[in-house]
Amino acid sequence: MPVEDPVPQPPMARTLPEVRIIPTLAVARGDVVYFANILTEFVPAHEERLSFAVNGLRVTDIYVTVGDRVQAGDILAALYKPEVEEQLDAVLNREAWIRLQLDQVERQRLRALQEAEITETPVDDSPYLSQLNSLRQELALIRREYDFLHQENELRFVRASIEGVVTTRLPFTEGMVSDTSRVFATVTDQTAFLFRLRGADLSIGDQVSINVNHEPFIAEVVYRAMQDGEGDEDNEIEVYLSIIGDDIYFPVRPTGIVRIVKAEASDVMYIPTTALHQVAGREIVYTLNDLGIRKLREVEVGLIGNESVEIISGLEESELIIVG
Repeated sequence: MPVEDPVPQPPMARTLPEVRIIPTLAVARGDVVYFANILTEFVPAHEERLSFAVNGLRVTDIYVTVGDRVQAGDILAALYKPEVEEQLDAVLNREAWIRLQLDQVERQRLRALQEAEITETPVDDSPYLSQLNSLRQELALIRREYDFLHQENELRFVRASIEGVVTTRLPFTEGMVSDTSRVFATVTDQTAFLFRLRGADLSIGDQVSINVNHEPFIAEVVYRAMQDGEGDEDNEIEVYLSIIGDDIYFPVRPTGIVRIVKAEASDVMYIPTTALHQVAGREIVYTLNDLGIRKLREVEVGLIGNESVEIISGLEESELIIVG
């Protein structure tokens, strides 16, 4: 029987070479800025480092965490001392009973005086007055006892002395005891945010941009000082910056980065810094013509900024250059 010839395999397609994409940008016009980012130190306007006033008593709990906003008088931590609480309750109950007795005796005296006035019969109210005087003396003693016990009870607490934010807090552990030398919490006043900046020659009233906890703000120089006995170098100048704005809140001690503009050229031709190269001491860029051919071009540069470079000559605006 005849046999058919096998069908040949289809020809393999050749892999096309990858097209290389050359990144380009057009020469633009705008501003070139040279700046320095300087780390700043947060300086609280006021803060309180708070401890217990007595030693050796068991801490029941620390009620705040870092970042909490507190008011003056808020309880931050407490000690276990139940006998003082019991004595205070007893004194308050006695005070309430004495005040009730005072009210009743005074009512009885007034009733007796009213009846005497109606019946025109003389009445001796000295027993009432004597009893009232005795009750008032007892009440005064109770108040002094209450004041003493109240002061004793206050030793159980660490209270916020100012309005602010808790910026440090001692970790609580079971069995912890009080120690007058140990800071249990720090409250920082946040009515104003001051940052100390060294190494920038700024004057009072100057405004700068500051990035705090990754958020941009504007700050103003409110104080300027020179280190004693030093020269007039930039690194000897110390300025304090205050953030401008209302209702600003940072949960912890913030860190700030200030951008200081060292030099600036406005409305100039510029290219990205990644497009500028140095060859044999010359500044060059690579251009791309209409045929896609790369050509070397020597340029004259002005201000070299952090992200862009001023071009004085050698290029035309809107001309394509190779970047990277």
